Amino acid sequence: MLLFLPNSKSNKINQREGKYDMLKRDSIQDLQNDISGNVYNRYFISLIENFSLIAILVIFFTTVSLANDADPELKSGFVYLSDIDPSILINLKYHQDENFTGVPIAGCSKGRAVVTIDAAEALRNVQEDLVMHGYALVVYDAYHPLKSQDKFNAWLQGQSVDTKDSYYPNLTKIAIKEAGYIEAKYPHVRGSTVDVSIISLKDKLTTPCKQQKRSYKNQKDLIYLNDGTAEMGTSYDTFDPLSSYSNTTIPQEAQVHRKLLREIMQNHGFTPNEKFWWQFTLIREPYIDSEFDFDI
Repeated sequence: MLLFLPNSKSNKINQREGKYDMLKRDSIQDLQNDISGNVYNRYFISLIENFSLIAILVIFFTTVSLANDADPELKSGFVYLSDIDPSILINLKYHQDENFTGVPIAGCSKGRAVVTIDAAEALRNVQEDLVMHGYALVVYDAYHPLKSQDKFNAWLQGQSVDTKDSYYPNLTKIAIKEAGYIEAKYPHVRGSTVDVSIISLKDKLTTPCKQQKRSYKNQKDLIYLNDGTAEMGTSYDTFDPLSSYSNTTIPQEAQVHRKLLREIMQNHGFTPNEKFWWQFTLIREPYIDSEFDFDI
């Protein structure tokens, strides 16, 4: 019987080729998996990024929508400031009697700060900046209706609660009118003008205000209405040249605070009123040729 023994050299070649084929198949499979995995990863990352963007947009427009839906009388394009940034402190003066007229003002009964969406977004940026300096924004007046402005003008002409010592000790009503102090409040009816101050993050608002007598050179004594906000030299709505930003008769501390508020507001798109340290208007206000009269 003849026996054929396998050729050992041939077997080794076949074994190497078999291993090569297996390695080749494994490499191809790995490559396919890598390609598939990379494509999947890129798709997944892209999906997450798109989802994040969509989520941000949904949250923003939902906030605006809810703000408008919460009150059917709120005009389109306006929002409650607290819905955009609840950390901003609201201390509106015209829905109460702690103001220069001595009585609540018509159209301002709800006590919620209303502004245009553009102004609200800018004020949120102001707040973020102020917090970095250890302060928070305080809002005394935002949008108020045209009927409120009419009440201010009527106050100039008629009898009123005596608030002279607290708000205009050095001026007559005629002088207030000639100085344009009441007229300066008119931009509020467009919704992008605010009266604001700042308060240390360590302090709290005081209601009602604490009356403090202040003496200034060549001036009749003023009543400073201290509500816990940063020292500004004069309290809010003091009709007096001392309330002008450029007045240097006030203490150095007050000048520093006025400068900080002014610079941060300007950095975020607001222009100041030179008559009052507290009043600012959004430069790119959306309704510059409008006046509104819906109640707040």
